[in-house]
Amino acid sequence: MFDLTGKKNKELTSFSISKSGDMRGGFYSMTLSARDGYALLSFTEAKSYNQAPETEEYRVDKKALAEIEDIFIKNGMYRWDGKKFTNAFVSDMASTGYSFNFQGGSVSFSSQIYPKKYADKLQMLTDIIEKYRDIARQTML
Repeated sequence: MFDLTGKKNKELTSFSISKSGDMRGGFYSMTLSARDGYALLSFTEAKSYNQAPETEEYRVDKKALAEIEDIFIKNGMYRWDGKKFTNAFVSDMASTGYSFNFQGGSVSFSSQIYPKKYADKLQMLTDIIEKYRDIARQTML
C-alpha cells in the first residue's frame, strides 16, 4: 500500500491513463508529467490495429498535477493499488489502467469495468485533464 507518511516530501511526478485490448486492437494513452516549471500533457491514440497512432502534446500549468494528487488523496485511491474491481470479464472490452507516480512510490490499478462508485471518482480525474487540455488548446489559437 502507498505510504502517505511524510507526504510533504512526496509529490506527484506523473499520472497516466491507458486503455487497450479491445477487439479492434485500438489503444489510448494519456500522460501528465512534471517538467521544470510546467507539466507536459500527452495523448496517443489509435482506433484500430491498422491505424497509425496520433499524438498530441500540450504544455500545461503544473497545478494540474496538484489537482490530480488532491483527488487521489481525497478519494483514497492509494488504497486501490492492485485492487480487483469486479469478477466480470468481457471478451471484447478494453482494460483501462491508471498509474500515479510519486517521488518515492507509485500506485496503479486496472480493470475492464469500474463499478459506479469508482467510475465516478475516476471521472473527476478525466475532468481535470480535459480542463487543462481545453485551456492549452485555447492558448494555442
